[in-house]
Amino acid sequence: VAGNDNGFKNHYDDRAFLGGFTFQLTDQATFYYWLSSGKTNNKFRFGDWRFEDGGFLARQEYFIQSLCFEWKPSDRFTYVLQYNLRNDTDVRRSDFRSVDHYSSYGINQHFLYKWSDKWSTGLRVEWLRDNGRFGYITDEAANYFQLTLGLNWLWGEHCSLRPEVRYDAVCNGAARPFGNGRKQEQVSGGIGFLVGY
Repeated sequence: VAGNDNGFKNHYDDRAFLGGFTFQLTDQATFYYWLSSGKTNNKFRFGDWRFEDGGFLARQEYFIQSLCFEWKPSDRFTYVLQYNLRNDTDVRRSDFRSVDHYSSYGINQHFLYKWSDKWSTGLRVEWLRDNGRFGYITDEAANYFQLTLGLNWLWGEHCSLRPEVRYDAVCNGAARPFGNGRKQEQVSGGIGFLVGY
């Protein structure tokens, strides 16, 4: 594929592999595995991002994998357990040798309950371990926690409306990613509108 976070045009000459498989364990349980690995070039994306010793960033190489277990004990209830891992390597432009490695991993759980053909409720609980610089949130290593409660309203045959309220917190670190770098927790909300065919 044309790299990570690209649309219909590959402006940065990125290249990556994206693949996975699904395995049906039982009538109620399914296992999924996804993998994405490739590189993101510096051209136009990062500008001249400089290291502390004066070198410039040439590209980033990344490896992302996800293992997911889905269980449907009834027509109304669905449980999902997912493990994610991401490794990044920054490569210097001057000698094209690896200079820094960053990693993050986490577990998230989804509890979904279908009230009717049009209404369902979802609860997501997530933990993310950032070993520093994941997604350029902060430079600090920390544990991130998230709790999200949402509704899903099927509006018509192909449209759905999904409002949610979310709580985020960071622990075991000095990172303050919320409130413009002043807070270690926040409450937020959002709404999504999906169209599918």
